[in-house]
Amino acid sequence: MKTILLFVILAVIAVSTFSRSYNYKYVLGVNGSVHDRFATYDLGNDVEQNENRAVMPAVEVYGARMFYLPVNLRISLPLHYEIGSAVEKTIKDVSLNDGTIVDTEKSTLFNSFGVSPELQYEFIKKPKVDLFCGAGFGLHYSVLKENEWYRKKRILDDPYLETYNTFCVSLCASAGLEFNVNKFIGLRVVYKFRYWNPVNGTIKSDIFPYKGVQYKERFISNQLGFGIMVGR
Repeated sequence: MKTILLFVILAVIAVSTFSRSYNYKYVLGVNGSVHDRFATYDLGNDVEQNENRAVMPAVEVYGARMFYLPVNLRISLPLHYEIGSAVEKTIKDVSLNDGTIVDTEKSTLFNSFGVSPELQYEFIKKPKVDLFCGAGFGLHYSVLKENEWYRKKRILDDPYLETYNTFCVSLCASAGLEFNVNKFIGLRVVYKFRYWNPVNGTIKSDIFPYKGVQYKERFISNQLGFGIMVGR
């Protein structure tokens, strides 16, 4: 019995050592994102108004630390920063300080910082190519700032431009293909899906001038990115 147990332990160690021949400690990458945005105005008394907002393109950069587990499991721990913007709408008949009546353009600028731990499984692991999928969650701090523009100049005195500072949790899933160049460097292509609510606050506009209304946005995000894997 002891001999069999010793053989099993040695076999597990051997398999683990072989399967971990191309384990990289760090990942650096960039993602392109498309955020589908769904807004909700809470008008009180269980009355809500929903609105689809402009699709927002964004760019994300990240750095991740990889932790390897048995049976081709691993934990990815990325820190990431994302910036994006979208043109929301044209505002008609805006009065400027000099009395001029013009049409302006309203836009939003989005910044987000976060960490998104993910459990990943390498279901195809070859000497030169790995294929993985994963799922996890994220913790984020996001800032959405509204701006108004006229002839590419920002208008600073609009009292109804809002800034939302939000902490939120996300759910995410990913799938990717990794190319093992050598034991020190690898390349990867990754798709990632994220569901989150990074905008939450009180809005007070000319529509609701006397009472602030609770406002939030739900993002359904699709990302495609490229990265480089380094270290052992």
